[in-house]
Amino acid sequence: MSKSRTKLHKLKNNSLADVTINDFANSVKPVYRPKKLVSNVISVLHTIEKEKSWDEKEEYDSNFDFISQENEDGTFSLVAKARTNSTSDNKNMKENTGHVYPLDLWFLLSEYIRPEDISVFAAVCRHSYEVVKTVAFWRRLYDRFCKNAKNLPKVYQPDSINRVYGLKPTVIRALYCVYPPFVSRLLYLNGITKNDPNLLKHKQCILQWHEKKKKDWFYYFKLKDFIKPPHCSQGTYNHLNLIKVLGDISANPDENCTVLQVRSTNFVAIPIVLGLTLTSVSQPLSKGYCHHSLHLGFGSAIRSTTHNLQTENTCVIDPVIDLKILNWWHPLYPQSGKIQIMPCEEES
Repeated sequence: MSKSRTKLHKLKNNSLADVTINDFANSVKPVYRPKKLVSNVISVLHTIEKEKSWDEKEEYDSNFDFISQENEDGTFSLVAKARTNSTSDNKNMKENTGHVYPLDLWFLLSEYIRPEDISVFAAVCRHSYEVVKTVAFWRRLYDRFCKNAKNLPKVYQPDSINRVYGLKPTVIRALYCVYPPFVSRLLYLNGITKNDPNLLKHKQCILQWHEKKKKDWFYYFKLKDFIKPPHCSQGTYNHLNLIKVLGDISANPDENCTVLQVRSTNFVAIPIVLGLTLTSVSQPLSKGYCHHSLHLGFGSAIRSTTHNLQTENTCVIDPVIDLKILNWWHPLYPQSGKIQIMPCEEES
């Protein structure tokens, strides 16, 4: 009875400190069951950590978990594994989805992009958008479709587009002169429904002139969407870097501008309407009932939504043989070709 009691007493009082090297070196298999031993060690570590004061605990204890790992010989050991944050892992997985290709690949792909697909190509990713903003992209596009084209206007000849300033709108205008899909698009836009002068309401007249060609008179009204000028104090101007302005390939002084071209057989005295806004348009029959006349009402109202707009000046052109609305990319659009630097524009 004494021997059995001593064995039970040893088993009950056995702890982690009672395990000797001899028990592991001379035994065929572990003395204790691995799972129970591992669980005992983990419980001992947790009790020790709880008994520590806040200043004795290690900083990395809360960032690691102890897990049991089976070895090749069938034993189990404890391994410290860093805790993972599920929310941060999901966020990183979302950010890392997809492939990031080098910028040179997008330059190679840009050589096969059609002019009508440039907007789609620029919206693929950030690198493709950066490629579209380069001088090399627009010069290669010009060489592919416009350089050897016939009937290209002199203003768009290769010797005339060596400058960087305004290269992008210049190439676009050249494409509308010789690129077949763009030419057919202009023929569609020149239809009767697309040349409705009512589409020009609430635009501001910034320039007007007239000229005589052969026997007919042409009247031009350059209209622009009203944009509030930047606020600046009197007598103060922020001068832009001229080198930076000359290197702007997207510069377009005629952006948001439209020219209304009216052709008539008679000369008509038209009042000055510079700075006024187009408020009303009507096309009644002319006096001879053979053509239509054009009545353009201009006032000081700007983007007003009311129906009772006050008209200060009315331009009457009678008769009207032809009427065209020319956007800045149209081949017949009269170009200024001047560099315009707005005062009070802040440097970017």
